[in-house]
Amino acid sequence: MKTLVSCEAESKIIEDTHSLINKHGVKVLSMDEIARLLSISKKTLYKYFQNKKELVLKCFKHRHNQMLKDISILENKHENIIDLFFAMDDHIINTSKSIRKNPQMIENLKKYHPESFKFMNNLRKLAIVSAVSRIVLKGIEQGLLRKEINVEIVTELIVSNIYTITDTKIFPRNQYKFEHLVKEKRELHLRGLATKRGVNYFEKNQKIENDRK
Repeated sequence: MKTLVSCEAESKIIEDTHSLINKHGVKVLSMDEIARLLSISKKTLYKYFQNKKELVLKCFKHRHNQMLKDISILENKHENIIDLFFAMDDHIINTSKSIRKNPQMIENLKKYHPESFKFMNNLRKLAIVSAVSRIVLKGIEQGLLRKEINVEIVTELIVSNIYTITDTKIFPRNQYKFEHLVKEKRELHLRGLATKRGVNYFEKNQKIENDRK
């Protein structure tokens, strides 16, 4: 049975390793290199993780859990779904920085750690689909989104577009500024889905955001 101290030490290694993966990518990091960069012994690292495959998988499970917490915090903080869309877009911009700086990370994860890639892809998408579906339904209840829209189809389209704008093969970093892609995505979704009241509120928020820049 793991002690509290043991669990805290393992969690700290997972968090720090995930930061290393974001910075360097998953391919170049060996267990020896991870131990060196974290200033711990290889013995300590192998005490908690049998191999790199296990460590990488736990890193992405940790990130998934953190993402669920982040979504929950944003939903609790923003009652109005238009405000929530703006907040979630800011969150997407901040959390996707590592992927945009290291575009090969996803491909390397898929090639060298297929279990982690499958876990991340499936659960991450399920979590986002669930959250977006809740938000769309709430928007309809608030009278900000049109009641006749097909929630299931709209949800899948929104989630697909989130993944599309982070794909550097479709939108190369040297040609498109990510913040602009996020703004266009939001414009496309809200103008197409919102009621007149929702569009008016969206335009008011958009003006406030533009005035800050």
